[in-house]
Amino acid sequence: MASSLNGGWSADMTDDGDEEYWTESRRKKKNFFDDNPSSDIVSPTRKEAHSFQKSLKEAGLDFEEENQNFISVDGGVQKFSKARPPSGSFSGHPSGFQSARGTTSASSPAATTSTSVPVTLKTTRSSSMVAEGSAVTGRNVSPATSTLSSPASSTGNEAISVHRRSASESLSAGDKKASSQSSSPQSSLHGSTQGSTASIDDAVKRDSRPSMTEVAKLQAEIHALHRKIKNLEKSRWSALPVADTISRIITGERYSLEPYKSLKDKLSLLDAAIGFHDGNAILAVVIFLKKTLSKSIFYAQLSKRPEAVNQYIAFIKSYNSRNDSVANELGALQRADEAALWRYKLATQTKEPQARLNNLMHCNGTWFRKVDSLSTEHELINEQVLLLNKQLHIEPRDRKWQEEGRSPFREMPRKTCLYFQPVITTLFYCCLYHFNIQETDPSSPTSLKRDFKLTDKQFLFQALLARARLNDWSQVEALLTSKNWLGKARLKAAVKFSQVVYILQTVKAPNEVIGRYMMLIEDQEARIAMAIKFKNHRVVIDTLAQLKDRQRLIGYRPKCAMDEDADRHCDIVLRNSDNKWKN
Repeated sequence: MASSLNGGWSADMTDDGDEEYWTESRRKKKNFFDDNPSSDIVSPTRKEAHSFQKSLKEAGLDFEEENQNFISVDGGVQKFSKARPPSGSFSGHPSGFQSARGTTSASSPAATTSTSVPVTLKTTRSSSMVAEGSAVTGRNVSPATSTLSSPASSTGNEAISVHRRSASESLSAGDKKASSQSSSPQSSLHGSTQGSTASIDDAVKRDSRPSMTEVAKLQAEIHALHRKIKNLEKSRWSALPVADTISRIITGERYSLEPYKSLKDKLSLLDAAIGFHDGNAILAVVIFLKKTLSKSIFYAQLSKRPEAVNQYIAFIKSYNSRNDSVANELGALQRADEAALWRYKLATQTKEPQARLNNLMHCNGTWFRKVDSLSTEHELINEQVLLLNKQLHIEPRDRKWQEEGRSPFREMPRKTCLYFQPVITTLFYCCLYHFNIQETDPSSPTSLKRDFKLTDKQFLFQALLARARLNDWSQVEALLTSKNWLGKARLKAAVKFSQVVYILQTVKAPNEVIGRYMMLIEDQEARIAMAIKFKNHRVVIDTLAQLKDRQRLIGYRPKCAMDEDADRHCDIVLRNSDNKWKN
């Protein structure tokens, strides 16, 4: 070991030890080499490092981008780039090196023979160096001197001597990164190797790690964001002005209503929200008041503000459409009418007839009867209950009769159920299937007219339509016949005969029947227009004969050419000598 330290590098040291030496991780951020030629004041350590770098370049050893540590004479750690082998040699060692501490001969592309470069390297080593291939540590070193030499080549290449390095000061840990290095002076080596890779300047430029200044800026921004978050958390518990809080609710910003503790502040919030006329803000404040105030105070204060009540009621109706809690809220807010109507709505949503009847009876007796302003609605619900009672009596019996095939269900089967139908539809149904039944029966049309106070027109329309569908013309005539005070019967209806004609035309009654009632229309011109519309030629001919208008009748006769009966009747009228024509 002693001989190797005094005489030169020991050949026993393996390449692995040398590799550890060259690949030792850097400990400083600043680059070891500083070959800036413009610098006037350069430390001795950097001068010798520059000379060592230049010698390695002349020897054909380039540097990789990865920074490595270099041990100075005084034990300090400097940084330099790891040597890159020229092309054709394996990575990690220069071409021709037998050992990190032995002799080496680097092949040059320009020379046919190997070049021997005598290099003298004086450095310090730690006493902890282990013999026979142990790795050399770059931290604790003991003074020792070794020499690396190689014989000169036959080509006469100039020998390269490495200056002794003496470090007068080491770089501190907090130094900044070295500035960009300028190119080194031209070497004196005539046969410099080709294919050199990236220099130390390129490696420094390609270093993308942030500088200390950038790191400091980022840390300052992080601290500022932390302070902002803390301020926002603190502001949550501080009450902002009422207008600012409502504005935040409207614009969708973060807000908190918890700092408003007193009743005065809470009511100020509600009044401000109403002043902005924003439904979302009003609703948010109302829900906050409901959670933080007692029920008596909440309902008392809210009932004084109709706009807030309307917004709150609309909200609870949309989210509780089938819940009785809405009626309770309306009652607490002194809106008994709306509460009763809401309960009526819930009662009518039941699909089972008997259950709906029970709900209507309970709702009408409990809520509508107690409110004076709902007296009209109370009477209407009573009629609805009475109608549903009749339907519950009629529907099961008629279903049974239809299954048995009784008349008139055999001729005209039922198409729908009678449950929940209105009064007019129920009257038409009873006139169709139960017209001649006793008046005491719940299905009697006369009892329906009496119980529900229907007018003569309402009854006649439905009765005519029902009996005309069954082609019961005798019943139709009976409905349109009345007696005067002398007891004489005559055709007279509670409705106009033009409406009767429309009803008969709807059910496609025979022309003779329609013509009979069409002749009862008092206005003759209206009668002619309706007869032409429905193509009843006999009525037109008879009406023109009543008007004694021969020329008009002659002009209308061509339209009757397709109808033999009408044409024959027109010819008879024209030849009748009893008619006294005007023209």
